[in-house]
Amino acid sequence: MSSDITMKVINVVTDGCSNIGADPCPAAAKAHGSGIIVNAIGILDGSRESALSEVNGIAQSGGGVADIIRLNELSRTLTTATMASVANTLTEVVDKELKEVLKKGVDEIHPELRFQVVDFIERLTDEAGLKVVVVLDASGSMANKMAEAKHGAAELLKSLKGRKGNSSVAVVCYPSERNEPYLLNDFTDDIGELERTIVEVAARGGTPTAAAIEFAAELLEEKPLAYEYMV
Repeated sequence: MSSDITMKVINVVTDGCSNIGADPCPAAAKAHGSGIIVNAIGILDGSRESALSEVNGIAQSGGGVADIIRLNELSRTLTTATMASVANTLTEVVDKELKEVLKKGVDEIHPELRFQVVDFIERLTDEAGLKVVVVLDASGSMANKMAEAKHGAAELLKSLKGRKGNSSVAVVCYPSERNEPYLLNDFTDDIGELERTIVEVAARGGTPTAAAIEFAAELLEEKPLAYEYMV
């Protein structure tokens, strides 16, 4: 059963300074409505209220996990947020099914049965297919954070390779010279390929986060339009 399931995740890595286009929260909500989990990892200088609000809002709207971190924590946090959001989503699905069948949720059933359900969710989290798009904010305000952000995307794939299920990672960056998101690297399970490609990213321009989330969702939904912007 688990091999037939593919979880779809968007990890937005940003400093929370979206300043071009629409509010990114509705874009995250739309993606979540299509069965995609949207996490937000904020790499912030200080505690700017608007930036904190944006990062938390994206994750809440996208049914995912928000985390505000120091730069050197990015690699670990990307993996932790990805797997935590997948486990949370699977728990919600199983909980809903139990309530329909048994009229009780996971926390209400007999402890012995609850242990079996939790074990099932853990195995499913490890064995299900996983497609992750890292949406990397490469705007001018991220200039001093880009080296670690690039490293984090490659380290995420290395960590996911330890799972039993198939895992692949794509990287979407924003902005391009036209202030649009673009596909830096299509879905791959090749760590070397991802490391070679991601060194090309340079920080520049504004921050169209909503457009980047929409673009990533199109990739996960395999819409041809997104592939027209392959760099």
